[in-house]
This record gives sequence, structure tokens and C-alpha cells, in this order.
Amino acid sequence: VVKVECSGEHCALGACSACSGGAPAAVTTPATAPAATPAPTALPLTQAHIFAEPKIEAAVREALGKSTGDITYEALLKVTELEVSGLFGKAISDVSDLSHMTNLTYLDLSMNDISDITPLANLKKLVFLQISDNEISDLTAIAGLTNLKTLYIDNNPIEDFSPLYRLTG
Repeated sequence: VVKVECSGEHCALGACSACSGGAPAAVTTPATAPAATPAPTALPLTQAHIFAEPKIEAAVREALGKSTGDITYEALLKVTELEVSGLFGKAISDVSDLSHMTNLTYLDLSMNDISDITPLANLKKLVFLQISDNEISDLTAIAGLTNLKTLYIDNNPIEDFSPLYRLTG
């Protein structure tokens, strides 16, 4: 039972003293009624993305063939393959820029200094993921990437491989 107070306007529910003839009334709602959650806001596709990692920006620019100018969220959706390997030293640690690149099918992030791969959870189209030679210990974020066919995770401080059980087919 939820008590409803009138906001001063006629509520037409009969739930306040003004609408129920003077006595406060109660409105019964289901005990499990979920709280209203706002709908997710869509990214404005024409808005420029501000990169957190310059090395990721450079790789995206190379993939798009765009050396200057803004890179929009719409452009990020055009990238299907990306290589940001730290072959010549630890290059990146923050992969948050990748969370908007939901059409990626191939991603190489090997030999970096990455510990948090949570932003990769939205990359549902990934078929190939190379995250070897990083500082990753938690694989939970990639547990839902059921399209993965190839996954390289060696040379990381991983102790719990159970998030990968859903990926085996």
C-alpha cells in the first residue's frame, strides 16, 4: 500500500483528501512494482568523440583514413578492425574509447598496460580478441561476448577463468 499525497492539483485518483472527500486514501500497488528507469539516451551520431587515449585515436584515424578533423560517434561505428598493440613498449592503459565502437569484429590490444577491460563488454560483434601481455586479472567483462571465436589472454595475472565458460560452444 502506497499513500499518495495530492500536489494541490485535482489528482483524479481519489487518493488524496481533496479527491476522496476529505479522508486520506491509499492506493494499492504491487509490492514488486519496479521503479521507473529512464530510457538510455542515444549518442548524437554527429557529435565529435573526445579520445582519452592518443594511441587509440591514432589507430582509429588510421583505420578510417582520416588524419585530421573531428571523429564522430557515427565514424566510430564504421571501424570493424582495430590494432592498438604496444609492440614497442607499454602504450595504453585506458580502453574506454572502445566502448562506443560496437561494430568491431577484430581487436588487438596485446602488449599494453591494460588492467580494466570493462569497456569491452559492449563489443558483442567481436570475433577475434587479443589481450595478451597486459595487467588483466578480471575477465568478467568479456563473458557476454559470445561471438568470440579467437581469444588470446596469455601473460596476464588471471586466476579465475570461470567467466569464459559461457564462451565455449
